[in-house]
Amino acid sequence: MDFNEKKDLDFNEKKDLDFNEENLNDKQEENAEKTENIPKTINDYAFYTENVKQKKSRMGLGILIGVFAGIFLTVAVGAGTMVSRNIIKGFGEFGKNGILTEGLDNANSFDFNRFNEGEREVKSIVEISAQVSPGVVMVTTSAIVNSMFGATTARGSGSGIIANEEGYIITNNHVIENAHNINVILSDGSEYPAKIIGSDVKTDIAVLKIDGAMNLTAVNMGDSDKLQVGEIAIAIGNPLGTQLTGTVTQGVISATNRTVQTSENTYVNLIQTDAAINSGNSGGALVNGYGEVIGINTVKYAASGVEGIGFAIPINDVIPIVRDLVDKGYVSGRPFIGITPIEVTKQLAAVNNIPEGLYVANVVPGSAAELGGIKTGDVITGADGKEVKTASELNEIRDSKKIGEELKLDVYRDGKNITVTIYLKEDKSGAN
Repeated sequence: MDFNEKKDLDFNEKKDLDFNEENLNDKQEENAEKTENIPKTINDYAFYTENVKQKKSRMGLGILIGVFAGIFLTVAVGAGTMVSRNIIKGFGEFGKNGILTEGLDNANSFDFNRFNEGEREVKSIVEISAQVSPGVVMVTTSAIVNSMFGATTARGSGSGIIANEEGYIITNNHVIENAHNINVILSDGSEYPAKIIGSDVKTDIAVLKIDGAMNLTAVNMGDSDKLQVGEIAIAIGNPLGTQLTGTVTQGVISATNRTVQTSENTYVNLIQTDAAINSGNSGGALVNGYGEVIGINTVKYAASGVEGIGFAIPINDVIPIVRDLVDKGYVSGRPFIGITPIEVTKQLAAVNNIPEGLYVANVVPGSAAELGGIKTGDVITGADGKEVKTASELNEIRDSKKIGEELKLDVYRDGKNITVTIYLKEDKSGAN
């Protein structure tokens, strides 16, 4: 199922549902009242290790929220004003990505430097820094922001690692998302324009490529499946952009297989570390005691009284994603339904005299949903015998299946409850 086709829906155009402003405001107030009494969880403090803006909650806690892959997003709203992505979205969205996105026809030509058990030896922090730092780069971005003040430029930066000598760079998707121009700055200060080979929102991984750089130093990839809690961990990246490039921090592997939810994404199987990770570290290297990259630094917790809780995507999870992005431009093997849903809450259900579930606002042409007979205006109330009220509940059922398998959807249509059987297709939404 693809929820990215239509992020901003005009509810007033949906004739079958009453999404009037009064109802939505009432719902927001109702949710606010409920949320106020819910205890804060640690996931409330999760944010990308990029641009942050401090915000005071009603509980009086200072919460740092990551909202875009950049150190600073400067917008013309006053001299020296630094604005987060959430504020920028209030003035107008970034335009369509204008950067060339390319997949390659032959993934077999793409390879990594992997560890060799027979040659491994524990190194000092100084040796690790000298070995790995040349393989860590800065990724800078710019995007045009159309706002009530006119067109302005938003600039950001993050980190990345050199995957091989041919100029392939691995970073986070949120570092380069919506950017119109991307440049890669090597450890020697030389700068090259980069093109996107492929990016994946779900795993937050992106692959870039630079041309013309000579004698690139690719990092060595380790085996993240063999990590043990308590072993050494070194983070290498570019906190605060050009101010502190090539920063090396030391810690340990605090835990593995962590699940973290941000406002943008849900991450699973993350490596937790207390090595300092700050704004600008996203896409950088988490390294073991052998000088091997075992993770891509991505997200951290930040709040008053919370320190030393950062997370990296395991390199063993990254590598197959990178191979697919290089080969096809998308991640293969994911089942796809093909609808744009709106969650029908209890209040909206009562106003419109329909059941709670997922209102189908759009059906993707040629998708499993269209071929199976799902129509715009349907309300999906269940899947494979399980009640469904949210998109995440349907996603969970969908993701338990393989491409080609059937999925039985309970559907409310024109006052009747019916069952529609669809056969899942492959999600190629990231492809060219």
